[in-house]
Amino acid sequence: MAHPVALHTDHGATVTADVENHNGVPHIVVDRTRSNPMEHEALLALLRNESRARANFTLTGDVGFVASRASASDLRDAYLAAFALLGYRYILWPDLDDIRHQIKEGTAHGPLLRRSDQLAADFCGVITFTQPVECVGVVTPGGCCVFLPWPTKAAELLGWLDCEGPIEVSLTGRAYPWPRNMPLLLDLQSTGPDPRHQG
Repeated sequence: MAHPVALHTDHGATVTADVENHNGVPHIVVDRTRSNPMEHEALLALLRNESRARANFTLTGDVGFVASRASASDLRDAYLAAFALLGYRYILWPDLDDIRHQIKEGTAHGPLLRRSDQLAADFCGVITFTQPVECVGVVTPGGCCVFLPWPTKAAELLGWLDCEGPIEVSLTGRAYPWPRNMPLLLDLQSTGPDPRHQG
């Protein structure tokens, strides 16, 4: 499906274009029939210029972004990363029923998706937090931290996250890189959020 947009260059040219999704890769197609010919030529001249790598473009219009679906995608990524690290017993825990429902419906809600200045800007992976509440934090490639409850700690986690703005308190936990395989673990250490002793 194509989404009509206006493409603006930092040199003042504006043309009409369509943004199309080709297997997850956005393609921008300029529509000459809906663009001013002089503006179109200015864009072509900019693209032919040797310094085109430094050119800036801005898109305005409907590019098909739906915030709730993007949030549901972050939630799904976090759920799968936690599954890869912690195993079946974690993701099958009833405390995650609401999260599974949100992923299935494609509309994330609630306070689970948060940002924190406490996390390194370049980190992407899973953190098993012990303080201020036991939970699992998954930092997605987009930089969003998704907090998932530790078994029997869902109410405590939601109570802690039930505030506006970024998280200011100190966070304590153990960080793991983004999972690259699925070890298919069954057991989950029952004493706290530390998967090191799983078998």
